[in-house]
Amino acid sequence: MSSRRKVPISSNTETCLRIELDSLKQHADAVEVANKQAESKRDLVVEVPYFDNLNGVEQAAASLGINPADWKPIKFMNNSHYDSLVKNNALEDSLARRIEAFRSVSAS
Repeated sequence: MSSRRKVPISSNTETCLRIELDSLKQHADAVEVANKQAESKRDLVVEVPYFDNLNGVEQAAASLGINPADWKPIKFMNNSHYDSLVKNNALEDSLARRIEAFRSVSAS
């Protein structure tokens, strides 16, 4: 069932609606093109270096198993705590070496 308007739409209102619809269509087309471009970029193959191809410092940092960006949110606290552990000789040599490697990798 449809209803008919008793008051005809003025040509000014009609023009505004057409302009708005055209604008929305253009925006939808632009979004579709952007989505297609993003999908094509995701399909690209990213080469990940093999562990054996990394240098010693990078291997030590990679063996920690954490993301270098994870060090940054509380960096001041991590640095203070690490410095106090080193001063008190409370770290195993292997762990201290790996942490130093991680710090150098995460700084870049």
